[in-house]
Amino acid sequence: MSVDPNIRSVFADLPRQEEKKQSKRHLGSDWRLWASMSLVTWAIWGVDVATSKGHPLDGIWPLWVMVPWGAVVLADGIQRKG
Repeated sequence: MSVDPNIRSVFADLPRQEEKKQSKRHLGSDWRLWASMSLVTWAIWGVDVATSKGHPLDGIWPLWVMVPWGAVVLADGIQRKG
């Protein structure tokens, strides 16, 4: 049984399996980088809180790094999947 050439043209622009794997690896590395930098910012914040006399919850600035960056990585993952 042969495949209709029209069907082949429909599927021609879909990403190949290798491209999908590469996209997943890229997304995984994005999340690892986000998690690493989040850990670093929380560590810096923790040292700052431990050595300062201010209230510990004043200025939880790591969230200003984590939330926008995480939103961009999430949007990129949704865009790649869709």
